[in-house]
Amino acid sequence: MSHRHRGTKTKRKINRFYKKIYNLGVSIINALAFVKDIIKDITWPSRKEILLYSVAVTIISVIITAYLVSLDTIFNNIRLITLFR
Repeated sequence: MSHRHRGTKTKRKINRFYKKIYNLGVSIINALAFVKDIIKDITWPSRKEILLYSVAVTIISVIITAYLVSLDTIFNNIRLITLFR
């Protein structure tokens, strides 16, 4: 192999590398453009809906918490009664 042949081979590898990098950049730009288009189509909830959903989640969380605390207290008392009998 001559020195010139190695240089040509190396240049081809470098060109392929740069082509891959370029294609990756194009792919990323296309993906971001797609995401931008999708975000434009999203129907965001109104302030009133957000408030309503937040209140509903808070109320449900309080009810579930109270239920679990009640069960914990009941089972703890049962355990204490049977343990110290």
